[in-house]
Amino acid sequence: MTNDAPTAPRDANAPSTAERIPILDARGITQRFGSLVANDAVDFSLFAGEVHALLGENGAGKSTLMKVLYGVNTPQEGQVLVNGVAIEPGSPAAARAAGIGMVFQDLRLVPALTVAENIELACGSGRYRSKVARDRVRGGAERYGLAVDADAVVRDLSIAERQLVEILRVLLMDARVVILDEPTSALAPQEVDALLAVIERLRDDGLGIALITHKLAETRAVADRATVLRGGAMVLSGADPRSLTDDELIETMVGAVPPPLPAERVPARTGMPALAVSGVSANGADGHPRLHDVTFLVQPGELVGVAGVSGNGQRELLDVVLGVLPLSSGSIHIGGRDIGRSGKPRNALRAGAVIVPEDPVNDAVVGGLAILEHLALNGRPLPTSGPRIDWKSVRNLVAGNDISERLHLAPLDRKVATLSGGNIQRVVLTRTFLVDDPKLVVVAYPSRGLDIASVRATQQLLLERREAGAGVLMVSEDLDELLALADRIIVLHDGHLAGVVEPGSTDRQAIGRLMLQGAAA
Repeated sequence: MTNDAPTAPRDANAPSTAERIPILDARGITQRFGSLVANDAVDFSLFAGEVHALLGENGAGKSTLMKVLYGVNTPQEGQVLVNGVAIEPGSPAAARAAGIGMVFQDLRLVPALTVAENIELACGSGRYRSKVARDRVRGGAERYGLAVDADAVVRDLSIAERQLVEILRVLLMDARVVILDEPTSALAPQEVDALLAVIERLRDDGLGIALITHKLAETRAVADRATVLRGGAMVLSGADPRSLTDDELIETMVGAVPPPLPAERVPARTGMPALAVSGVSANGADGHPRLHDVTFLVQPGELVGVAGVSGNGQRELLDVVLGVLPLSSGSIHIGGRDIGRSGKPRNALRAGAVIVPEDPVNDAVVGGLAILEHLALNGRPLPTSGPRIDWKSVRNLVAGNDISERLHLAPLDRKVATLSGGNIQRVVLTRTFLVDDPKLVVVAYPSRGLDIASVRATQQLLLERREAGAGVLMVSEDLDELLALADRIIVLHDGHLAGVVEPGSTDRQAIGRLMLQGAAA
């Protein structure tokens, strides 16, 4: 399904793309890493005054292509042109000099410095002058209509505010091409709307915006054209996303439309709660208070979602439930068993909890071990044969279950250190779902790093655990996912329980207000 014809710009009076020279033109980009072909003869063009979305499943080659454009990667074949002139490959300095800027998904600001100091690191002459730096930021913020405070310390800013700082930094480096890598992944709905408005203003100012995203509604809202990669190859080129349905785009990205989630579910069970959190307060790893008098229940056969802007207590909530952080006050019971206040994860595991942590790469895997070895490390007793671990039994357990196939798990003998972040997420999810009869499934950001097919498979598996009688506590940054899966959603704001909402009687905007303003909303 390929559409090479340029689409009409949103401004009907503007010249068509066929009559213009691209501000950025990537031709025949082939990027190999050993035997892996991450980009296979890919073309990608971008015109001044347009937003061009790049879509594809995890591992399709989107970020690799954008890193080629920005000079982080050096392609084996192809070239990148700016205004018709080829630029030096594999040189971020050359890309920046040509007017290309990139805002990475993992924001690259120094938390201890102010906004002005961070921007001066990139834009300054090497000699810091406070007034000059602050005036530079204020002038740029006014010019581009960005709500950025030059004197704010970055660690005190929300994720959305840091996004704006990153964008302003790129713009103040005289970028005319801005590459945005999943910019809305951790934002509340109102913050998403504000960021999309910024993107539209930049387009109207004549910049070219390359947008990597997996959110189809946002693509349709702001993108003039969309290109889809699958398996490193271009399968859709420069199409108008408004002319395609979600199913058509999904089928282009993954080859098939995943089955829908069930519309009806078995009601939650009564009796002993799977999880009882009562009056819990706790300090974070830095010693500062992060949770304040939080109380809620998760019943057996119930999926409770947790919403909140990043950094408002979600991680600490999961850590206290799993015994990683000690409690300042309150109590936590899993399946009626008190896990104590001293911060001992084994108590939660023995009570029947299983976990998908927020950061699997750093919190849940050992790089030197193979996937098979990780699947045995699920908190349950290891199968043994005499004094040794019975690896044949572990392998047979995986082979006798369809979970690894449903999640597209990599070969069991692969070392985890060789895997991408999305494939590591699959390892941790598989390990969690292989546990028989858990009382409580605690999962953070289950869809992070996964393609659409794996996301749907993960969601189906969570609902199956719920239907089997487990309580599920799920933190997600995707409100659409929470609304689709959760029986109830608790909203955290500044470590407080801002509200509990029913998905059937609320909407994204109402949840977003609680996320941003707390219970006063």
